[in-house]
Amino acid sequence: GNIMKFLSLLPIIALLFSCSSTIKDYKANSLVKIEVKRSNLNKWQVTYVLPEKVPGVYFHRQTNKFRKSEWIIVSHKDLAIDHYKENEILYSKSKRPFDRFTVEFAPYYKHTPKDYEFFQPYSDGDILFYTGHLYIHPLYNSYDDKVSPENLEYLKDKKWSQSVSLSPIGKGNVVIQGKVSSKKVNWIDPLGKGTYAYFGKIKPIETDSVIAVVDSRIPLWVKEATNEFLPKLFSFYTKKTGQKLTFKPVVYFNYKPTDMSGTSNSGGTLPGIVQLTIEGKEWKKKDQGNLEHIIWFLAHEAAHFWNGQMFDNIDDEAVWLHEGGADAFAYRSLYEFGIIDKKTLWKKYSNALNMCLMGLDHESLNSSGKRRRFKNYYDCGSTIMLMVESSLSLKNGDNDLFSFWKRLLEKSYENDKKYDRKDFHELLENNYKEAEISKLVSKLELDDQTSYGDFLKQLEKLTSLKLKYANDQA
Repeated sequence: GNIMKFLSLLPIIALLFSCSSTIKDYKANSLVKIEVKRSNLNKWQVTYVLPEKVPGVYFHRQTNKFRKSEWIIVSHKDLAIDHYKENEILYSKSKRPFDRFTVEFAPYYKHTPKDYEFFQPYSDGDILFYTGHLYIHPLYNSYDDKVSPENLEYLKDKKWSQSVSLSPIGKGNVVIQGKVSSKKVNWIDPLGKGTYAYFGKIKPIETDSVIAVVDSRIPLWVKEATNEFLPKLFSFYTKKTGQKLTFKPVVYFNYKPTDMSGTSNSGGTLPGIVQLTIEGKEWKKKDQGNLEHIIWFLAHEAAHFWNGQMFDNIDDEAVWLHEGGADAFAYRSLYEFGIIDKKTLWKKYSNALNMCLMGLDHESLNSSGKRRRFKNYYDCGSTIMLMVESSLSLKNGDNDLFSFWKRLLEKSYENDKKYDRKDFHELLENNYKEAEISKLVSKLELDDQTSYGDFLKQLEKLTSLKLKYANDQA
């Protein structure tokens, strides 16, 4: 099956909000220096040099707390990793503040739900490594007489910046943010979101529009399709959105040749990069279904460079905007490139609509995250894009979905290239005079519904869509 990862940054949960009057004279932009190297075949070593002496630190990413069980502190006997109030922290059990420490751990390949994978293996033994799981921020001691997790606090406005130095393995290279090096490379993270770094010997494929590090053992037809269609996709999206990327993206594409039957894929985007994984023995076979699957996968993730990176959806409840938008971009790319015909395209639309209504189960779309039904954002988001395009085509003739997105992205310049559902609806209502379709989308987003019959009849009335449905879509 097709596995999609929904990635979100969960807010860091406060440890304690106590008086901070004992904490003095800190710099606003302090830099943690993190040195990463492989110490032997099965161990990685990370040394931290802190900008000040502190009694503890907390980890920036808290969704998956694997460090306590997986990491060994090799530099200090009085340091410990512990869990406290839903946070994973590292602290001094004595009163002695510290400004450096070293940890060691084996590659961590376990799944990290709702977050980026720490290690991703390439099939030839090369490694993709996510830096964000290393990031730390300071904790301070709120009392002078005793150090314990209960007495540690953090300051809202006190965060450290992160600098990472990475040493290549043997005669291999390190690739980070498009830079390829056979020597130690240093990178300061400007946004604090982390990035993927590649350790290995694969020579990156570089074109005018993209840098790609593709698994050397990936099925040949997948590699050829990637080499052919990635540049096409970037050119297509640039033309259709009217927006040229302000950076050259890096694509990491690894392959897990397991005995798992079928095909699966997962992917995630970070500033300037996209990470793609395929798994399953059926990928060895080139057929129409697999070709559609792989081009759709590339097209969806590539769409996020526009819809999610260069332009950012800031509405946490309206994830359907960028995920459904990326799905819709991908379907239209398949059709434009001649991979599928119009009949197949409409079959995919119909499937998305049915999966959307089944997934919602009579509840509102924007509540899907709370109900952990993240796939709704993809299926219903794609359906909403179809609703918009069909309505525009009925009244305006040649207006397609890309024309709508072009205007939405242009509008986002008013808010530092950020947009949300309010912008989406304002554009529909004010620029396209589509108040009724806007209301119908809002109904799907916000309202619980006892029956979908009325919704579908209204959808058919407002668009060029011809639907077959039962009287009550139970």
